[in-house]
Amino acid sequence: MIVNTHANLINIAVNSLQPQNIKSEEAEVVTDRLAHELIRTKTFRIIERNKLELAMQEHTIQSSGLCGEDCQLELGKVMGVQYFVLGSVGKIGIFNTINIRIMEVQSGEIIHTVNVEHHGPIGELLFKTQEVASDINNFIQEKHNLNIKEPELVSNTKETPDTDPKPETDIDLKKIAIIGLSVVLGIFTLLLIAS
Repeated sequence: MIVNTHANLINIAVNSLQPQNIKSEEAEVVTDRLAHELIRTKTFRIIERNKLELAMQEHTIQSSGLCGEDCQLELGKVMGVQYFVLGSVGKIGIFNTINIRIMEVQSGEIIHTVNVEHHGPIGELLFKTQEVASDINNFIQEKHNLNIKEPELVSNTKETPDTDPKPETDIDLKKIAIIGLSVVLGIFTLLLIAS
């Protein structure tokens, strides 16, 4: 079994999931959680959205036009992005859904889709992001003929420190979990106050 190293991670950009019948803040929380779950697969290097958005803004200002899908593809190529994760998160009736499209930057084609549904509070949809990330991971691994070790479950045992310096893309998962939980609790509080 091959364990992926930082040198051969696949560059992927997770665009903000479009909210459909939910608050934009809720869609951003789901987007951030999906990026987190993709990192946990140890297959992907996430190209931060703010870097892409900044590059798009600079390109838009320079060209005095709008930066549409073609522009995003060109910027993605320049920044070394291999795949874009696009889609939406929304609610229809009593169902919440995540709809994902994987776009190959080189060709501009949608090469894979993932759809998950959940009956219950929108916050519980966060748990479905792991399923989405796993589906994307399996598809990309198959496409690239990779055999990468599945992410291990988090345990309470202490890990031995790495001797290799961590690249800038590594993220402290405890901080992400605390921030994510804080955001979710904040959203639930706002929903309770609003109702």
